[in-house]
Amino acid sequence: MAFNGMIELNNAKRDVDLSTGKITPKSPIVEIFSYMAKGKDLSELVGKLKDANGKIANIDDGVAYIKEAARQAGGGNAYAAVELNEIRTFAIQPILLEELKLLGWMGRYDSLGYNDTVYATKKRLVGDKSRFQASGGDVVFPAWEYDKYPVSTVTISGGYQIDYRKIQFGNLEDEEIGMQQVRTDIRNKASQYVIYTIYNSINNAEGVKFTSQGAGITKTALDETIRNIRRFGSVGIFGDYSAVSQVNGFAGYEGVTPTVAGVSEAAMEEIRRNGLLGMYAGCVVNEIRNGFDMTMPLASNDGWQTLFPQGLLFVIPNGMDSPVRTWTRGGLTSFTGNSVETARVLSRWDLEIACDIDKGDEYKVGMLHDTTFPVHNPMS
Repeated sequence: MAFNGMIELNNAKRDVDLSTGKITPKSPIVEIFSYMAKGKDLSELVGKLKDANGKIANIDDGVAYIKEAARQAGGGNAYAAVELNEIRTFAIQPILLEELKLLGWMGRYDSLGYNDTVYATKKRLVGDKSRFQASGGDVVFPAWEYDKYPVSTVTISGGYQIDYRKIQFGNLEDEEIGMQQVRTDIRNKASQYVIYTIYNSINNAEGVKFTSQGAGITKTALDETIRNIRRFGSVGIFGDYSAVSQVNGFAGYEGVTPTVAGVSEAAMEEIRRNGLLGMYAGCVVNEIRNGFDMTMPLASNDGWQTLFPQGLLFVIPNGMDSPVRTWTRGGLTSFTGNSVETARVLSRWDLEIACDIDKGDEYKVGMLHDTTFPVHNPMS
């Protein structure tokens, strides 16, 4: 089954095709809309916003413009609907792209333009190794060779139903909830895609792998994995709470009352405060937020499947030493159309992302799997 990150619409129209270009990220109307959606006092903006010509914006005129655009959009004016979507896009995008920088927690992250092609570049040394000592002349040095290959992107989406009548009367309380949902949905799907891409790359790689699986994450397996991956640089430990919380026990911490012997007070306080040990064997322990997929209830009806497996733990070199690369291409693209399922008018936002592990360097990522938590892989 292919990765499913889309919201299906009938007769979807790209807002950019109908855009007048009047709305920009710096337009005062964007800030006014954001304040109204958050229920903040608009008087705070009086005298502070300027239009493209440097004139002080009239807040009341801005509010009236938003209400009138909603009235027209509700009556079928596609251009008015597009303008409102552009305002929403400029309100959503800065926060979302800032959050997506966190895709770099496993390696390197790049933000590309709309017209850029995603390429991964791997450099390697070729030729003879340098000798211990020059023999009958100078030492022999290898040269850098660059392997460049394209990486395909996937489109992930988030959206919500728009109630134009509420906006027409100045009620934007649903807007803040909807825009926050779009950010959360796209961020969660991006994390899900990255996790499964790494998981599949390691499983499908040939040659040396530093992987382990069994019931529970064991100290022996984690220590051995860290020992191997540390050869490539300082490392971090990443995983769902169910996996990273098991590291607590390796430091001698048991339940509410700690076993004091061999456990520093700082470590105990860290666990009391966060529920997690922050450092283990010189490695930062990082929890990856892993929400429920509300569309996938468990057969037992006592919960839902999580966005990605709870039992995966990754040991990855930090920063530039990591072979993991993630990209976003362009910004948010908005659409308007009817939901295939409900026939209601929806607005949808799409974002292209890509993820790759440098070909041939999959061994640089250690992976442990607590088989107590099965892997339901949507990308297999």
